[in-house]
Amino acid sequence: MTPPHAVIFDLDGTVIDSHAYTFAAFRHACAPFGPAPDDATVYAAFGPSERIILQRLLLPEAVEPAYARLQQYYVAHAAGLGVHPQMRPLLASCRAAGIACGLFTGRGGDSTAHILAALELDAWFDAVVAGDGVLRPRSEVALRPKPAPDGVLHLCAVFGVPPHAAMVIGDSQLDLEAAHAAGVPGALASWHPWAGRSVDGRTHDLTAPDAVRPLLGLE
Repeated sequence: MTPPHAVIFDLDGTVIDSHAYTFAAFRHACAPFGPAPDDATVYAAFGPSERIILQRLLLPEAVEPAYARLQQYYVAHAAGLGVHPQMRPLLASCRAAGIACGLFTGRGGDSTAHILAALELDAWFDAVVAGDGVLRPRSEVALRPKPAPDGVLHLCAVFGVPPHAAMVIGDSQLDLEAAHAAGVPGALASWHPWAGRSVDGRTHDLTAPDAVRPLLGLE
């Protein structure tokens, strides 16, 4: 197989170890307005941005104050997020080899931008699509969230590569479905596992970022 010319990473559970952080943030956000959701409830709502998830969990009048609390939690605790020690070297190797790196996350743009900046990851991604819009390069195009293929196809267009010349790396069924719908090979990132994750297992199961290297033709 010819190595891909572009790789599209998911953020949560792939680039960063963030499931516990995200679940705790939603409990903090929702706590004043009703029963706090458990981990499985939050995980089952993944796909669209946080504001849409809150709309599904809360009464309409509670959504905006809960969203503000969510962002406050994210900012206060972002420094504690983990990044696999092999991730930054992998991104550096991609850049050195001329492989374009994109990020496609269901997380909203507010928290995505803050997390990437707080962890000094922002510069490694040539283009970023968040759950509520395109962060970089800026675009007003409307994209559906995962599992729709829109974000994957948009990033392929930005990079000027056909879908078969890209690869999606993500930790959830949503990532694999978006990749499949776009006609892009997908691989499952399993280095930040969560017990409630559900995937169909019909693709590569990668236990560390270094396992991505052979798929990208990297030494």
